[in-house]
Amino acid sequence: VALLLSHLDAEEREWCPMMEKHMSLRQNKQLTFKIQLASPLSTTRILLPPLVEAMQAWGGPAQVRAFLADIPAYLPPVRGFVTGSWNNEYQSVQKQYMLTLKDDADPGIVQHTGCCGGCC
Repeated sequence: VALLLSHLDAEEREWCPMMEKHMSLRQNKQLTFKIQLASPLSTTRILLPPLVEAMQAWGGPAQVRAFLADIPAYLPPVRGFVTGSWNNEYQSVQKQYMLTLKDDADPGIVQHTGCCGGCC
């Protein structure tokens, strides 16, 4: 986990300034949503909740609201998913796996309850 965090930190130190120098905010948002649109919902379901949680930690609720408000209407109902069932699954399953890895503990078994009584 420490290696991954170090890697991501290095990427942000290098890539963010380059993007700010060579792209307008509008171009950055367009590219971000083009990538998101090209990603299947199954990928977005896994990646977006931890990203929103991290954004909440460093930018607060206003930053999260602004990010979610920028999601174009032509995307599937991502706003509702990320604040609803996807977040619930992230908190109950994905985050537990990450915390287990962080603590170097015995992973054991994490039960997946799903968002609708186990249907997904």
